[in-house]
Amino acid sequence: MLFQTEVFKSPQYSQRARKIYRMKSTNALFNCILSRPSTSWLVALVLVVATVLVYAPVRHHEFIDFDDGGYVYENEIVQKGLSADSIKWAFTLVNSDEKTYWHPVAWLSHMLDCQLFGLNPGAHHLSNLFYHLLNIMLLYLVLFRMTGAVWKSAFVAAMFAIHPVNVDSVAWIAERKNLLSTTFWMLTMLAYVYYAARPGLWRYLMMTVVFTLGLMAKPMLVTLPCALLLLDFWPLYRCKWSRERWLDEVALPPSDFPAFHTASISRLILEKIPLLALSFTAMALSFISLEKNSQILNEIVQPMGLRIANALVSYAHYLWKMVWPANLAVFYPFPTEIPLWQPMAAGVALITATGLVIAYSRKKPYLATGWFWYVGTLTPVIGIIQGGLWPQIAERWAYVPFVGVFILLAWGVPDLAGRLRWNQRIVAILGLAVIGLFATLTTGQLKHWKNSKTLFQHTLNVTESNFMAHLHVGHFFFDQDDTAKAIENYRQAIEIMPNFNNAYEALGDTYVSLKDDEKAFFYYHKALLNSPSSVGVFYKIGNLYAQMGRYDQAVRYFKDIIAFSPDDPTGHNNLGAAYLYMGDSTAALQNLKKAIALQPDYPEAFYNLGLVASKIGDIGQAMAHFQKAVALNPDYGNAHSSLGKIFFQSGNMDQAMVHFRQAARITPDNATTHYNIGVILYMRGQMTEAARFFQNALEIDPGYDKAMTALKLVRP
Repeated sequence: MLFQTEVFKSPQYSQRARKIYRMKSTNALFNCILSRPSTSWLVALVLVVATVLVYAPVRHHEFIDFDDGGYVYENEIVQKGLSADSIKWAFTLVNSDEKTYWHPVAWLSHMLDCQLFGLNPGAHHLSNLFYHLLNIMLLYLVLFRMTGAVWKSAFVAAMFAIHPVNVDSVAWIAERKNLLSTTFWMLTMLAYVYYAARPGLWRYLMMTVVFTLGLMAKPMLVTLPCALLLLDFWPLYRCKWSRERWLDEVALPPSDFPAFHTASISRLILEKIPLLALSFTAMALSFISLEKNSQILNEIVQPMGLRIANALVSYAHYLWKMVWPANLAVFYPFPTEIPLWQPMAAGVALITATGLVIAYSRKKPYLATGWFWYVGTLTPVIGIIQGGLWPQIAERWAYVPFVGVFILLAWGVPDLAGRLRWNQRIVAILGLAVIGLFATLTTGQLKHWKNSKTLFQHTLNVTESNFMAHLHVGHFFFDQDDTAKAIENYRQAIEIMPNFNNAYEALGDTYVSLKDDEKAFFYYHKALLNSPSSVGVFYKIGNLYAQMGRYDQAVRYFKDIIAFSPDDPTGHNNLGAAYLYMGDSTAALQNLKKAIALQPDYPEAFYNLGLVASKIGDIGQAMAHFQKAVALNPDYGNAHSSLGKIFFQSGNMDQAMVHFRQAARITPDNATTHYNIGVILYMRGQMTEAARFFQNALEIDPGYDKAMTALKLVRP
């Protein structure tokens, strides 16, 4: 049967008890909804349609230059889609090529999108919207199943669906982890309701599996076992003492009092122990992955006193954003100081609110569930332990915690209205007006997420001293080849935060594009002073030295990369290439083979091995390596060009032409490739076609002497 039956002490529940006793179908979990299809399913449909109408513009949005690259469009492994190697990479605890905590299920989600849609940002955005819609439906289903209150559950789901603070989570592709983990959060709650109705091993295992998947999407679920205890208190009434108390003191209508299996407090806590163990395991794995990637901030960077002060203020700050969602931004800089009165006032307010909730929850139990849901689920991101570039607050972190506040509003406002003897229709109209207002604000906020420039320019407009926004506005202008405005924004970022290594690195990139190597080296080294273990900056300095032909200096920096990250295949590849151009074939082979051992599908390393083999005269090995590079990356222009030269030298003009034409297609601005095609055509007597390719080579490089001479030969 669905429910654990009980004999209620109060006669008013006897009819309800008999009705529950007759519900014996194991699939009766959804009977409560199916019994009112005309209302419940219509409400669900309205929720979906309204959310789609509000969020439909995301299908035209672009990737954002803030984590989207690392998660999707700059992540070569994710772009390969689902494969044995990519799945293995997703489950690896520490990867040298990404700086984030362990969340393999989120990676798999992005890989699936790339496999289905490639790098079409609109499709990735619609996937985010799909998960948001799923979360809305699951939240509505779970609340309605637990309480039987259609309209209150619908109000909570509607607020969750369209509140402006949730735009970050839906409109930001990198926040897929937030949406996906919430999906598993809601599914775990649904499975728990199923278990609470009739406890059993298989139902508990089902709940545990879903919970584990959620932890692997994002460790935000670590507080869910405690949230389930809150649900035991209300609205499941699983605590024996609390059920007896409410039966005696609260005149609840039978339809609002579903009879779930009751147990002692110790038994209810014991049920959560395995889930808590999984939570602690997820926290440990996350901490290890962040620590290995040097992402945990110590107290020198952010003093503990400042963290605690900001945490206290943040609880009030989030609530204010919920009530008045204006001036929302993607990034709020962490404060350098907070006036003492603010954390003191916030602390007093928190203690007072908690005391009032405890006092009044005796007759209004939803107060305790809603309030402690908000306070508790926000704890992991309140900033006591910080990783990476930690902001003051982040609206995306309130995605799940605000559900508790919405519950307080959905059940508390009608209660208050009843005490004040307001007409319930007025309450309903006010509720619809609030939802409509927030939907309008969400539509406006969504426009800022269209692309990086609109997002970060808006962030500059609504925040102060935002070094991160200046950095990304600078990136936008750099991509638009407006280096003057890019440099201006990078310098403003440094004025705000003098030790901001990302801005120094960006200035270095800008001066590389301007071919001002001296200034590029200056800013790269400034970046290293602020972040001595920045492997990315070592790469840029080493590559710049290599481009200048100073391979001995390049070797020094590539060795530093391997010292910091011994298993980095790119470091070994670049070091091997530098040794190659220095003439040290032995050291080049050693490092290139190490790169392939670390990453067997590394086309650049195979190409460089081909160059080494060519240099020592092993043409057979060179061809094999070049062919392997082309097999791994069919659009590898240099590998096609090298194969063309080998076939040309061996007299196989047909194959040489195939590879030269492929190289010309992939790198059309390579003058040598056009010249080589012209030579083969000349040898075949196709003078007109040969002249065209010699002319192409001269247009690309007007000083190309060989092409000029060849053109004179075919055009006497």
